[in-house]
Amino acid sequence: MSAMLANFYTFKRNGMPRKPTEASENSLQLLRELIKIKSNLSCTSYSEIQMLHDMILKSTGVYLSVQTLGRILGLVHTDFRPSKNTLDTLAKYINYYSFADFQNLHEGESAIKTDKSNFISTFFSSLFSGINPSNQNTSVNIMQNVLKWMDSQPQFNIEIYSALSNTPYGRRHFFQEFVNVDSLNRGFGKGLQYYLLHTDDKQEKLQGYALSCFRYFLNDDPVKFANYFKCLQEYTPEEISRYHPSIIDRYFAAIIMGQSMADQTGAGPVRLLADQTSVSAFFSSKPNCAYYTGEALLLTGEFSKAWDIFKGCDIKNLHVLNESRADFSIQLRIFSLISGFLSGNITQKRAQILYDELSREKLPLLQTDYLTLFMLTLQLAVSQKTKLKRITWESFNQLIQKSKFKYFHNYYNKLEINRKSEPQQQSTDR
Repeated sequence: MSAMLANFYTFKRNGMPRKPTEASENSLQLLRELIKIKSNLSCTSYSEIQMLHDMILKSTGVYLSVQTLGRILGLVHTDFRPSKNTLDTLAKYINYYSFADFQNLHEGESAIKTDKSNFISTFFSSLFSGINPSNQNTSVNIMQNVLKWMDSQPQFNIEIYSALSNTPYGRRHFFQEFVNVDSLNRGFGKGLQYYLLHTDDKQEKLQGYALSCFRYFLNDDPVKFANYFKCLQEYTPEEISRYHPSIIDRYFAAIIMGQSMADQTGAGPVRLLADQTSVSAFFSSKPNCAYYTGEALLLTGEFSKAWDIFKGCDIKNLHVLNESRADFSIQLRIFSLISGFLSGNITQKRAQILYDELSREKLPLLQTDYLTLFMLTLQLAVSQKTKLKRITWESFNQLIQKSKFKYFHNYYNKLEINRKSEPQQQSTDR
């Protein structure tokens, strides 16, 4: 695997628009708030500024004077303008590649109110402190109850996800095992920012970077995608090969989405494997480690490769919690249907039967909108009735507006092109 990973090329951003690097007051204020959250310091005294100085030096290896930090954090009121090197160091301390990237990613955003976030974080820390991690039933029941409550009270999701990111338990279960795809552009997505802020574990960071790439791929935003994608490039093949299979899987998924995005923008190769079939070849021998890779292939229009992966997936052997297998089973059936039909391995008659069966299923709580977009896209591509197509199109656009997953407009075009250019083949109708 190390040899295969070593065959990547360098990512290029030719032709992508660049934002100015001048620091806006809003960005500086957000930076200050995140530094306080990361350090768990109020930074209202020189003794705390000295502690922050030591933390930054240990984390980044860069010396920032106490005087400089005091001016930036408002301990001394002045018209002081920090240098690019200072801002880059502070951005790296809170786990960003540079201050320019930080500003690009969070332009116009404001920080979570620290007192409210701390209160919720303390509540969840107390809640999880008595849980035995080996008792999966108790853990999952609590998580499912919290997630159901959050779904019914979405106005609290940003604060809750941000607080959950501050606990190892919350990061593991609420950001790794129960990914809220529908909320990537709401509470869960905001929580990812704090997830990356709080963790120093490189494997956890890789998960956060890969999920952020997934988010901005679905948003059809190549600039923000590139900012997170280059964070993935800091990892060595040896590091990645030692990680959990699902993390490796998400890494490969990000690579596939990155190449597709680079093809659209003319940015050049995105660390693509020299042999484009290597990803599929690797995971063909380990199909139960390739779920997210198959999803990325499906999203980028590689329907035959996606079908090859999904037809070999066995839910019983996926690296997911037992309680999540029913949800993954429905997702797998949807992904298999679309990839099988559009690759010519499932006939239209059989596809209609499978579609009708899936239409009666209750979709997973955290991916209802996302999977519905797949179903609506397929319906739009195959529907022959004008009235039904018009109604479906309205629902499709409303759901894109709600989720902000603008990429599905491109995806529909891919399906249309594929359907018109490739006649259906005979199938075994598996």
